[in-house]
Amino acid sequence: MTGERKPDYTCAVPDEGRFPLTVFFRMIGKDRFDGAVCLEWERKWQPRIPDLATALAGLRRVQLESPN
Repeated sequence: MTGERKPDYTCAVPDEGRFPLTVFFRMIGKDRFDGAVCLEWERKWQPRIPDLATALAGLRRVQLESPN
């Protein structure tokens, strides 16, 4: 196969994407998950995404919508 494949996803601020983060946080809270959750926000490879402060604010909004 020649050529470069386009990814089947679009980077988005956590509360603006298609992935159901609110549901995800509710599920891991229900299971009493006490591990870490990592947000990868790499503008070096994705220069069009917003700055980290915007991403973290979106993540915080999702967490507030997903009480344990």
